[in-house]
Amino acid sequence: MEENKRSEEQITKSHPPKRYEDEIDLREFFGYITKSIAALVGSVLNFFLRVILHFRYVIFRFWILFLLGTVLGGLAGFLYQQKSTPYFETNSTVKSKYLNGIRFISEINKLDILCQEGNYTELGKRLGLQPDEARSLKSIRAINFYDYYSLEEAFGNDEMLKDSLQMANKIHGEEFVLIMNMYRMGTGLEKIQKGLQSFIASNDYVAQNYKTSRQLLQEEKQRINHDLATLDTLKDRINQAVFQYGKNGSSSTLKIDLANTQSLMADPIKVYEGNLQLLERKQEIEKQLANPAKLIFINDFADFQQFGGLGKEKAIASGALYGFLTILIGIILYSLNQLLDKLQKKYIKV
Repeated sequence: MEENKRSEEQITKSHPPKRYEDEIDLREFFGYITKSIAALVGSVLNFFLRVILHFRYVIFRFWILFLLGTVLGGLAGFLYQQKSTPYFETNSTVKSKYLNGIRFISEINKLDILCQEGNYTELGKRLGLQPDEARSLKSIRAINFYDYYSLEEAFGNDEMLKDSLQMANKIHGEEFVLIMNMYRMGTGLEKIQKGLQSFIASNDYVAQNYKTSRQLLQEEKQRINHDLATLDTLKDRINQAVFQYGKNGSSSTLKIDLANTQSLMADPIKVYEGNLQLLERKQEIEKQLANPAKLIFINDFADFQQFGGLGKEKAIASGALYGFLTILIGIILYSLNQLLDKLQKKYIKV
């Protein structure tokens, strides 16, 4: 038996199984890929490790420079925070019936120009403020309500909304968004609002438009009173006819004579409908006449948002970080320059 096994092994060694040269061993293939990935990961980790070690070397070698840069950066941040002036922004929606469109925006721009020029004496006179109170204003501007919310930009390409956008522009044509920037948050807001109302009311165009508008409202109110009196007469005739119908009994015929009246009022039901419409319009006119304000604040100034300026701790921390990074970048550039000099001496012969 042992001799047979030995003879078989000798045969196998002398005659190995045939393999084709183009045959791929999947185990060898995947083994190669695994080794390549492991080598790549190792190289990346080795690179980052070298970077960390070199970074530590740089820190320990130039620690005085890093400390100096960090301290100077923090000091610069502190000085910047002391000199920088933060401002606060707030806005309000207003309605200007007697001065709208570009005229209203131009009037508000006059106030903004005074802010930019620093002419707080004149600004205070126009708004009824003391110069110190006016000094809290950084800027003030007005934007049309329709433009402020960018309705045209957002929905202008939609043909289905075209009519709705035009209607919205017409409805909100008298409304504007006032955007005010202040150096001191919430300083005299109520007084500023009253000052803006007085400023708009003092405009000659507003005064004339206001006077004409009130005259037209008074005339319309007189016409409504006349029409209501006419309708009261018609209603009396209708009531008499109804009373007579009830008196004669249900067997009689109800006859309402509205001769010599307008064809629109020939129908008794339309008489009462017309009377109701006139009363509603009269109430609306009386409400407008009772409100003499030429600039209406739909919502007051509120919800301040801070811009510019940093807190003391944030300014110092930011400055220290910038100082540290500045020194680090400088050292990296210096090291790179030294490396290039060595390469030049080694490979380039002058």
